[in-house]
Amino acid sequence: MKNIYPLLIFFISLSISLNAQPPQKISYQAVVRDAQDQIFANKTIGVQITILRNETEVYRERHTSQTNVNGLFSLEIGDGDVTFGNFTIIDWNSGKHFVKTEIDLNGGNNYTLSSITELLSVPYALHAQTAQRLTENPQEIDPIFSASVAKNITQIDIDNWNKKLDIADLENLLTTKVDTIVVVNLDTTIIINKDTIVVLKVDTVVVVHTDTTLLNTIINEIETLKQAIEELQIANGIANGTLVKDIDGNVYKTVKIGNQIWMAENLRVSKWNDGTPINYVQDSVEWRDKHYVNYYTIGSTQYYEWFPPPMYCFRDTSADAKIKHGAFYTWFVIDPTNSKQLCPVGWRVPSINDWEILRDRLIADGYNYDGTTTDNKIGKAMATEDGWQYSDVVGSVGNTDFPEKKNASRFSAIESGIRYRSGRMMHGAGMWWASNPPARGPYSSSPLAGKYARVHHVAVNLFMCPFGYPMEYALSIRCVKN
Repeated sequence: MKNIYPLLIFFISLSISLNAQPPQKISYQAVVRDAQDQIFANKTIGVQITILRNETEVYRERHTSQTNVNGLFSLEIGDGDVTFGNFTIIDWNSGKHFVKTEIDLNGGNNYTLSSITELLSVPYALHAQTAQRLTENPQEIDPIFSASVAKNITQIDIDNWNKKLDIADLENLLTTKVDTIVVVNLDTTIIINKDTIVVLKVDTVVVVHTDTTLLNTIINEIETLKQAIEELQIANGIANGTLVKDIDGNVYKTVKIGNQIWMAENLRVSKWNDGTPINYVQDSVEWRDKHYVNYYTIGSTQYYEWFPPPMYCFRDTSADAKIKHGAFYTWFVIDPTNSKQLCPVGWRVPSINDWEILRDRLIADGYNYDGTTTDNKIGKAMATEDGWQYSDVVGSVGNTDFPEKKNASRFSAIESGIRYRSGRMMHGAGMWWASNPPARGPYSSSPLAGKYARVHHVAVNLFMCPFGYPMEYALSIRCVKN
């Protein structure tokens, strides 16, 4: 057995100036003797130094050292190969500290000898370094302070408090005329200076100080500006500042009519809201072949239904035409028994009741082509100004008469048409599915059909079919906001 006789000598290197940082090292010397008390001289040894706080290890490092003829080896704690902790942040003022020395007589790290010695004093410079850290970056850990209002006081708050106005200063300010008014909005702060107004949206005015004449002038200018902004929004298809985006990223203009907000464009989405793709079939032969017929009998009456899968197509596949006309969808895409939703979140496929509310509001608001508020003559006010087949019916959508009424509602109905089961497309009207459950026609053998709304080039009205259209046909879809 060999023994370690540690000679712990603590000192601070004299090579530093008085203004230098305190050294992060402790000089350490010890003598190694064998069991016969013979000096273990001129050998390469492996040394592991561990700093303990009470019994808890806070730092550990390794050295390779050389004993001299007297068995003495020297090293600097804090200068070895660190295996745990950080020597520079040891809090020497907290608890008792010990040095644990372990030695491998073969110069490796298979330590078989160990010794633990208490540090009865810690170098002053290391205490000074701890104090310096606390001064440079103090961390508040008091739970009472952390839960108080004072925790959120910043240097900016202190600076502002030091610049606060006295009562006398405030009285002087109130008698001073200024030319600036700050207009505060939830989204932005807008400055109105003298005769120049730069603003996107105005809701609230906070008057710092001005005279009555200037204040009234600015308030009138703000109201005029708000009206101009609203007119710009309407002209650009933005209802109440609302644009809507579908799951594909397509963005749609909107229009507010009464209490309803509608899309001002036909839907052209390719997926349901859960991301499931809808069958896309553009080829007319493939479209026809996707349909199959189902015959069945109820009582003595035989019925038949055509059942295509939920699918969609476009009137024209060019990018501009897709935006202009949107897509055609079979009724099965919006089947209410299907839990999948087609319109963007917060929007829905309108029911016949939604279309009736729209119709009644436009009639009541004077959108009939002849200005009356009875009967249904609102087709022209719902339809785009161009793109419709000509009609000589007075007041009809396709007639060029009453130009001031054309698309006056900004609903922007377009003559997109429909697609039949055969794959052929028909134009001349804008037709949109309603979300109502299917119903049978007036005859005993009539198949189930989906309800729809229509604006036709030869008609003056917005028409809602009481019986519906075959569900295998493909119509356009408009969405209304929930």
